[in-house]
Amino acid sequence: METPTGSHKIALFSGENMHTLDEKSRVAVPAKFRALASWIDDKEVWVATKGFEHCLILFTGESWQTMLRDKLGGLTMGNREHRIFIRNFVGPAVELVADKQGRICLPQPLREYAGISKDVVILGAGKYIEVWDKDAYERDLAEHGDLGALGETLSRLDI
Repeated sequence: METPTGSHKIALFSGENMHTLDEKSRVAVPAKFRALASWIDDKEVWVATKGFEHCLILFTGESWQTMLRDKLGGLTMGNREHRIFIRNFVGPAVELVADKQGRICLPQPLREYAGISKDVVILGAGKYIEVWDKDAYERDLAEHGDLGALGETLSRLDI
C-alpha cells in the first residue's frame, strides 16, 4: 500500500477471528486482513513462520521482504544467537499463495509446531498476524491475558 506521497505505509492488523481448517489443511484469511495483503504477479502472497509461544506468524509478502532486508539484514553468522534466531524463524518460513477464496494451506511442519489440528484463532497483532490452535490460545490467554501485569511496560509506551 502506498501513501499519496509514494512512500509505503505499513499494514496494521487487529481483530480476533475464529476459523476451522478444512480437510486440505486450508484456512481462510479474514477479508479485512486480505484487504492489506501483498499482491505479487497477480497472486495474494503471505509468508508463514514459527512464532513465539507456539503460534504461527503470518506476514504479507511485502512486509516479510522488508523485514528481511531492513531488520534482519544486519544479523551475522558469527553470532550464535543470530544463527539460532535465523534457523528457527527465517529457516522454516514458507511463502503461501491464497486461492480465489482467500484460503492458505498451512504446511504440516508449521501445523505440528503450533499444535494446530482443526480450530484456529487468527489474531491481528499489529505488523503481523498470529495463527493459534484455539485451545492453546485460550490457555495462553487464561495465563497471560491480564494487561495489568504489563502496566510498567505500557506506561513507558505512554499507553
